[in-house]
Amino acid sequence: LLTHASPREVLQAYRAVLQQQRLAIASDTAQGSATQLEFVRGDAALGGSITVDTFDADESYTAVSLQVRTARPGAVPGAPSAVPTPSGGAVPATPAARP
Repeated sequence: LLTHASPREVLQAYRAVLQQQRLAIASDTAQGSATQLEFVRGDAALGGSITVDTFDADESYTAVSLQVRTARPGAVPGAPSAVPTPSGGAVPATPAARP
């Protein structure tokens, strides 16, 4: 993600969102112009990191990298365990792929 907001503004916004979502900041590490926030949910089922730095190709931008991890690979916390089937009949067939 690229933004014209300053790294400081971006970090303040992500810290606020993490707090609102009840995700704890496990570490807050600055190295050079980059800062990395590691976050985790209390039950450790969800965690990740956010890295914020100036964009190398154009320093008027701030680059943001977000990585999210779950306890079970491929799982989405809070998502339904089964995909609901639409009512009203059978699910239509997927159209054939075009060459």
